[in-house]
Amino acid sequence: MKSIIEKDGDRCWCCGYTKGLEEHHIFGGPNRWLSEKYGLKVHLCYTCHRSNRGAHFNADLRQQLHEAGQRAFVKQYPTLSFREIFGKNYLPEPVDKPKEEHPKSVEDGFRWLDLKETE
Repeated sequence: MKSIIEKDGDRCWCCGYTKGLEEHHIFGGPNRWLSEKYGLKVHLCYTCHRSNRGAHFNADLRQQLHEAGQRAFVKQYPTLSFREIFGKNYLPEPVDKPKEEHPKSVEDGFRWLDLKETE
């Protein structure tokens, strides 16, 4: 399947270089076929793909690709669950989400139980 991330694939997704491009499956290993099936691939130049700074060796770049891939998947396939299909979430958890506080009394709408009494 054609990439759902890139428009044309005529330049490196990372640096914009236009020569010697190689196709990179964003989710490799056992999920490589899923990358192919859902169009989760980009074109990278040799340096951004296979050099020691490239996606296969650079954890930060790999994470950026995983995040971009997951975002594109969610946008393209809103009725499918990325986590169920790929077995993992690559997006950072929202940091601005307030932690849920438990009510402290019956007046707060919750009756606290002493777990020792229920054993």
